[in-house]
Amino acid sequence: MKNMYQENNDTDPESRMESTVAAEGENCDQTACGQGGFGSFTNPVPVAGVHGLMQYLRSLRDSAGQEVSLMIKDIRVSDLLDHPVETYEVWTKDESQKTLISFSRYHPRNSTLAPQGFHLAGGSQ
Repeated sequence: MKNMYQENNDTDPESRMESTVAAEGENCDQTACGQGGFGSFTNPVPVAGVHGLMQYLRSLRDSAGQEVSLMIKDIRVSDLLDHPVETYEVWTKDESQKTLISFSRYHPRNSTLAPQGFHLAGGSQ
C-alpha cells in the first residue's frame, strides 16, 4: 500500500529537508569542526541521510570482522554542528566490546573512515 507521499510521487518532508541540508553539508570523511575521537559526540561520523546511516551501519565491523548490533541512545544538537547528532550504542556479537558511536547525517556522502576498533566491510580501517 502506498502512502500519501508515494501516491504524489513525492518524498516525505523530513527526507526532502535532509536532502536539501545534505547538499549543503561538508563532502568529507571527517567534519572540519570535529574535536576528540572520530565517532564521538563532538566528532560524529558524517553520513548521507537516513539511508546513508543504515548503509554505514550495515558495513561496520568489529576488529575481528564480525557484524555489530546497535541501538539508538540519543539525538541532540552539538554546539559544534548546526544539526542533530545521533548516538548509537554499538556492541559485538559476544558483547566483549561495547561503545557509543555518534553520526551526523547531513552530508552528501558517507565517510570512508571507521571509529577506532572498527572497520568498514570492504573498506578502510
